[in-house]
Order: sequence, then structure tokens, then C-alpha cells
Amino acid sequence: MSLVLAACLLACPSRSAAEVTVSERVEHYLLDAATPDELRRQLAERGPLGRGRTVAAITRHALSVQYWRRQVGDVCEAYGIRVEMDITMRLPRWRPRQAPPPALAEQWHRLEHGLRMHEQGHRDNGIDAARALDARLRGIGHAPDCGILKSAFDAARREVRQALQAREDAFDRETDHGRRWVRQERADP
Repeated sequence: MSLVLAACLLACPSRSAAEVTVSERVEHYLLDAATPDELRRQLAERGPLGRGRTVAAITRHALSVQYWRRQVGDVCEAYGIRVEMDITMRLPRWRPRQAPPPALAEQWHRLEHGLRMHEQGHRDNGIDAARALDARLRGIGHAPDCGILKSAFDAARREVRQALQAREDAFDRETDHGRRWVRQERADP
């Protein structure tokens, strides 16, 4: 084996190795309410913004792609394809100023569990989208020239992002923005 080939096998990114990197963060905002009414008010006032309104919890996705292109004869090929999904979940954390009544504490635990389950669904949708994009890009792989390849990759990225948004919207409709999980948990502080 030649020295150049051996060096490339060690250093050149593989065209076939899937590289989907997922980074996840959970952030919390603090609630210190002592009564059910105060807890509802703080959720409405302190929750994150989602589509122009305050929500109790939210999951955000940031999808990015890195790859290299090279012209080899009459074909431009992509290599070193790397898809990254950055997921940030923002959830409430309740630290009441005084010991809450047991019934309120139980309702809170149910609400918190329902919110987390719902946001976990959004997280899973994001990871599925990253994997779908990786598969799409690897399926394209090459084109007659690098401009066409870049356009095809850009189109695939747009289509996957649009599909993710459609899936997120459907998920929120199906779960009534997580309220079904919360109702199943019988939580309504």
C-alpha cells in the first residue's frame, strides 16, 4: 500500500460513515409560588416565548450541516458530511417559598412530568429530522458540478426543516400542545 493511500485512510473523512451529532441542554426558569393561583400566574409570566406567546415549556432545535466538496473528473462529490442537531429544552423548576399543601405538590409533579414527556417528543422529532437529513445528503452524494451539488444539499436541508416544522405542528395538534399528557397526569395547578 502506498504511503499516500495509507495517510488518506487515516486522515480523510469517510463518505459512508454517518455523522449525526446531537447536543442537548436543559435550562430551567424558577417559580417560587406558594398557591395554585400564584403558580399559574408565574407560569404565564415567566415561561419562555413560543410563537409570540408565553408557554410553560419549549424545545428548540438548531440543525446545521458541514461537508466538503471536490471535483473529480466530471463529478463533484461530497465528503465528510456532518449533520449536527443542537436541542435546548426550557422547563419550569418549582422551588416554593414555603412548604406547599401535599395536594398542590402532587399536582405539580404530575404537571412537571407531563411537560417533560411532551418536550421529549419535540426532542425526538428533532433527532429524527437530523438523521433524515443525514440520509438524504448521503443519498445525493455527488452531482455533475459543485454548484449543482450545493443547490441539492441546500434544497434537502430546507425540505427537512419544513418537514420537521410540519411534524412539530402535527405533534402539538395531536397532544393539544402537551395538555393531553398533563390531563392524563391529572395535573392542573
